[in-house]
Amino acid sequence: MHWLKSTSVWLLTVAMLYAVIISCIIGCAGVKPKEEVEYPPVVPIAPTEAVVSHNGMIVCAHPIAAEVGLQVLERGGNAVDAAVAALLALNVVEPQASGLGGGGFMGIHMADKEPVFLNYREKAPKAVDPNRYYTPEDSDRVAMQKGATAICVPGSPKAYAMVWKRYGTMDIRALIDPAMGLAHGTTVSKGMSELITAHFEDILADSSLASVFLNDSLPLQQFDNLTQLSLANTFSRLRINGFDYFYDSSFCKGIVDYLQEKRSPITMDDVTDYSAKWVLPLTGSYRGYQIVTAPPPTAGGLSLIEVMNILETYDIKSYQPGSAELIHIMAEAMKQAYSDYNTYVTDPDYEIVPQSILLSKDYARNRAAEIPANEARKLVAPYEMLGVDDGNTTHLVVIDVVGNIVSATQSLNYFFGSAVMIPGYGVIMNNEMADFDWKPGQFNSIEGGKRPRSNMCPTIVYDDGKPFLIIGTPGAARITSAMAEILVNIIDFGMTVTEAIDAPRFHPVREHLVLENRFPPEVLDSLSAMGYVLHLTGPLDVYFGGAHAILVDRADGSLHGGADPRRDGKAMGY
Repeated sequence: MHWLKSTSVWLLTVAMLYAVIISCIIGCAGVKPKEEVEYPPVVPIAPTEAVVSHNGMIVCAHPIAAEVGLQVLERGGNAVDAAVAALLALNVVEPQASGLGGGGFMGIHMADKEPVFLNYREKAPKAVDPNRYYTPEDSDRVAMQKGATAICVPGSPKAYAMVWKRYGTMDIRALIDPAMGLAHGTTVSKGMSELITAHFEDILADSSLASVFLNDSLPLQQFDNLTQLSLANTFSRLRINGFDYFYDSSFCKGIVDYLQEKRSPITMDDVTDYSAKWVLPLTGSYRGYQIVTAPPPTAGGLSLIEVMNILETYDIKSYQPGSAELIHIMAEAMKQAYSDYNTYVTDPDYEIVPQSILLSKDYARNRAAEIPANEARKLVAPYEMLGVDDGNTTHLVVIDVVGNIVSATQSLNYFFGSAVMIPGYGVIMNNEMADFDWKPGQFNSIEGGKRPRSNMCPTIVYDDGKPFLIIGTPGAARITSAMAEILVNIIDFGMTVTEAIDAPRFHPVREHLVLENRFPPEVLDSLSAMGYVLHLTGPLDVYFGGAHAILVDRADGSLHGGADPRRDGKAMGY
């Protein structure tokens, strides 16, 4: 009996062990091993060639437009002359991004004066009915984004008139003639060809756009001839009568009549009464450098200063450029600025924007203290203000031989704007109604005569009161992130202007992080472990804008130009 009992115990023990082993095998078979994320290989890029000069320089989004501006400088024109001529040329060689049918912001620092900014942001029609845009039936807000209903009154021609009359030195014909000649025939760039293909359906739906950008109903390809005779005729009329003539009833009647046929609320009075505004810039500082940038209704300048104020509370130099830890800090600072400006920035003619609070160093310190060490925040709440008193796009920078400066950003909003070209005028109209809040009752909701919020951020950075960096970029919400990354690269890490612009970029959206695919796998793994949902783009993606900059070397006064390889940009000097 003792033997039987011992045997039974042994058999039971073996059976239990066997059961445990089988259970482990089955259990392990049911548990999937941790999946290794396979990132695409890091794609190196060829460094952008440095451009250095000592007399004058222009950097803009197309080499032909840069050449136009450079020739103006070489013939004795000043920075304003060169900027206007180049912006007109961009209307021809980069018409999908800016032109007479859009608007923007321009910073000007004449060598013997204080810097000023011109707000030539587009305006909503005065008699606009907001209910037309906030109907439940139009949940995708198509009326705000596409067609004649999406158009605001353009401001670019008014800006050219105002800056040329105040600061220009050359005959208006010398500024318009290059663009007019290009409108009679130029070639399609690689970037334009890709965008024509990407927006093929919208272009095909508008007969005027189709007549310019399609050939036998197919998109124009790189090196194809691009002819814009109607635009050339518009330039010719402005050449004779001045830039202001765009707003004269005898000129704009055809534009208004056509838009009203297409159900636009724009009236003749909206166009003839349009005005741009000289405004004082926003000012901030970062590690002793002075930042001078555009004020509301653009949020770009305010959010840039807010981000830099938050970053100033950190010892940025103690981090490696492009490290996960630094990307996290910068992304969270950007998210705070985005949350604040989405809540509080609008046309200051309609609401009080609490600039003094959002730009204060104390506010930045408080917000920096809320950034978790190793965790991506899904939601960053705007600062509670209760009880407190109180685009796609193009960018151009110019400096002339005596130190006059222009930093200008202007836009049609989306590429090809509203996808409406005015027949007989060749002007592509903006779709800036889409930049109003998509909900009623907000700071930035649609109102008659109101200028929509923007992200544009033309900026001049000073070192001890002397111009150090002239910079800006297109890119909609990515403008702030790109600008902050470039400033950190230059000021904190001592990169050259081309190195700073070439460096891989990132942009946060809640817990999501969009990155160019040039960050090492270990950086991506660390960011993913923090809770970021990663989205990788190409190595030089147009999503991240097209920054253009000129750095002034304080030691010898030399000018160092940086053109973004993400676009067709070019730096030229003499």
